[in-house]
Amino acid sequence: MTQVFAAEQLCKKFEITAGLTHRKLGEAIAVDHVSFNVNRRETFGIIGETGSGKTTIGKMLMLLVKPDSGRIIFEDKEVSLLSRDAEKEYRKNVQMVFQDPASSLNPRHDVKTILETPLKIHHLESEKKRIVELLELVNLDESYAYRYPHTLSGGERQRVAIARALALTPQVVILDEPTSALDVSVQAKIIALLKSFKEKFDITFLFISHDLSLVANFCDRTLVICNGRMCEMGRTSDIFHHPIHPYTELLLSCVPVASESEEQMKPKSVPDQTNPISGRLADGCVFRDKCWLKQEVCERQIPEFREVSKDHWAACHLR
Repeated sequence: MTQVFAAEQLCKKFEITAGLTHRKLGEAIAVDHVSFNVNRRETFGIIGETGSGKTTIGKMLMLLVKPDSGRIIFEDKEVSLLSRDAEKEYRKNVQMVFQDPASSLNPRHDVKTILETPLKIHHLESEKKRIVELLELVNLDESYAYRYPHTLSGGERQRVAIARALALTPQVVILDEPTSALDVSVQAKIIALLKSFKEKFDITFLFISHDLSLVANFCDRTLVICNGRMCEMGRTSDIFHHPIHPYTELLLSCVPVASESEEQMKPKSVPDQTNPISGRLADGCVFRDKCWLKQEVCERQIPEFREVSKDHWAACHLR
């Protein structure tokens, strides 16, 4: 398979400040040496709890947040070394659909203006015919061109956001929790729409989500993140049916099931966990304070992220 996109040892810290003077209290590590590659026409998932660093990774890949260290590779070229014109071309080829369409769409612009804006920035066609084509792609009729975001339902707003991301015919679309603000029936329609785009336009998706059911049905490979560090990565079927890292087992144990057979497939070794993962551990395994398998080595040594079986990677001393 052809690699189109890669992250190499990405790191990002944010300052913790207080008061009107923004006095620095310390630093929070959001992303800690994260590496992965995404192949052409693949849907690559990133999962983890809220605050695990998923969105920060997406924003770094979109150049909205600058990494403290590490590299982003697109089509064998390091993005940070691109010229201004080449960086503009990169932004054209890598687009993002954000979690909340209500805040990512300008409330003062009608849909026509929202869809025209990226076309004008990149000096592409912006005539009415193209706007109608984009609306039809997401199953909205021409009348929506003159409506404003506040007059649309959540599902309709997200369709407009997807149409805007597709306006430049990108190679990669980063989807940051694109269905989290929608009800279940609308979620299914949006996912079906995205699947059809993947087949029709050869788009590569990077799907960031905490909805494990969606990831299981939508992604080819999946990366599991805990407190900014990689825990496990592999084919989605392997991650969900043969998890290696205890943190992955914990996540999967929380997935709601609809039948006894699905209940039997869930990990059985996970004890009751009533509190979310919190805090940031500089040394040792990031999951050690909640891990029921913890040993002395977990306290003092960061586990190596290694290939445990074919195309299945994990960072655990005990597996």
